[in-house]
Amino acid sequence: MDASTRAQDLADIPVQPQDRLVRGQRFYIAQLDGLRFAAFFLVFVHHLPIAPLDEHSARAARFLFWKLHAFGWVGVELFFCLSAFLMTSLLLLEHERKGRCSISRFYLRRALRIWPLYFFALLLGFAVFPLFSIPFSPEFGSPEYVRMIRQHLVPMVLFFGNASAAVNGYVPSDITAALWTISAEEQFYLFLPLVVVALAGRSLRTWLWVLAGISAFSLGVRIALIVMPVKHPAVFVMQIAHMDSFLIGSFLALLWLRGSFLSRMSESLAYAALGVAALLFSAVALGPKIDTGSAHAIWQYTLVSLGFGLIMLPFCVGRPRMLAGLLSRKSVVWLGKISYGLYVYHLMAITVAGWAIAWFWGGAPRAWGAWLAHLVIGLTLAVGLSAISYAYLERPFLRLKAKFAVVPSRAP
Repeated sequence: MDASTRAQDLADIPVQPQDRLVRGQRFYIAQLDGLRFAAFFLVFVHHLPIAPLDEHSARAARFLFWKLHAFGWVGVELFFCLSAFLMTSLLLLEHERKGRCSISRFYLRRALRIWPLYFFALLLGFAVFPLFSIPFSPEFGSPEYVRMIRQHLVPMVLFFGNASAAVNGYVPSDITAALWTISAEEQFYLFLPLVVVALAGRSLRTWLWVLAGISAFSLGVRIALIVMPVKHPAVFVMQIAHMDSFLIGSFLALLWLRGSFLSRMSESLAYAALGVAALLFSAVALGPKIDTGSAHAIWQYTLVSLGFGLIMLPFCVGRPRMLAGLLSRKSVVWLGKISYGLYVYHLMAITVAGWAIAWFWGGAPRAWGAWLAHLVIGLTLAVGLSAISYAYLERPFLRLKAKFAVVPSRAP
């Protein structure tokens, strides 16, 4: 690989571990944006009302559809895994290039990426929609609104929305109900740079011991909560009991940066990793749903996280080529680029699409055609809202964020 090739911007090609220290190189793996959209789509299908399935539908189709709907929550795990991989990689690369990590710059970059849309969503959910009686949130002054304010407002503002969801249930608002995940991420990233600074330059074995210790602690908390028992969604939303995907993502970053063997991964080995991941997901899907509070949740989260780790590992080096190429297509990458907005606005879009379908069909639709229309209309609305949000709300802050970047990443 000559110097001109190595120095080019990596916006359109996979980053290889051995090229990571080229001066001025942009750290960007396009196919991971494609995976980010896949994560959103799983969550989107999970939140869509279930389509009617009668005895005339093929048994296999009924089984697969119900499982996809019931276990679409795994998209959240993929979001966590991707995010931890990217943040850990950027911190480690910064340490390699500069000999240190700026914790203050890391926090500032995270705030500029997350806070504008997050607090805009809180403003809509807790003030604008209730005041103007827009039915995405409880009406202002109603008992439900008073409860929402008392139980969720302060925790959401302080990024403890997952804790309030664990105790009081999800926020009764289409714009804020899913934002507990932002609190979980912010809590993890409060400590991640401290861990990286403490362990940067240490052996892989040291990293493994530390990550294994954190994982064991998190698993112990999860087991304790399940034994107590606590009601769903406490285990699902509490980051301290649910760190599997974050830790897998961080470990993948270490492998990507230090594992030169990854660049030599063959196509057959890549497909084998995807096959093992499929088996892990199948095992999870054969178990009960997580909202049952079953003890199966002790292992289900771990298998899902390992499965996504096995999927991400080959994609990080562009394997297998055909699938990595599909995820790297400009349209898919663009959808991944706006996936934060897609996640924030998708419940609103599903609600509006439901109103349109009910009006057209007259009452609650009970047909496959209605469900497909719900999916298409809802997805189209979510994409439209997210594109506008990205262009006019998020991008100005992303441009500012880029000024504080030590390792250039995706262009805003």
